[in-house]
Amino acid sequence: FFLNNKPPIVVIESIYSMDGDAAPLPQILDLAAKYNACVVVDEAHGHGVFGERGLGVLEQYRLEHHPSLLCSIHTFGKGAGCHGAV
Repeated sequence: FFLNNKPPIVVIESIYSMDGDAAPLPQILDLAAKYNACVVVDEAHGHGVFGERGLGVLEQYRLEHHPSLLCSIHTFGKGAGCHGAV
């Protein structure tokens, strides 16, 4: 499904703050690939907590280079306890 010849973009959080539930990122990214969609992952609550170097859930599952991943957002206001975003 494309709107105006542009692929759909799925925007999700890696960790949901209310309960700490993790998004099923491997399945979401694979499903996006099946439908030629792009995924943006907000790592605000995963940054500094998950992954070998603390880079989030994408790093934990080694999904940083998945073909459906458009980008990940790392805000420093949550897991890092600072203000700002990259």
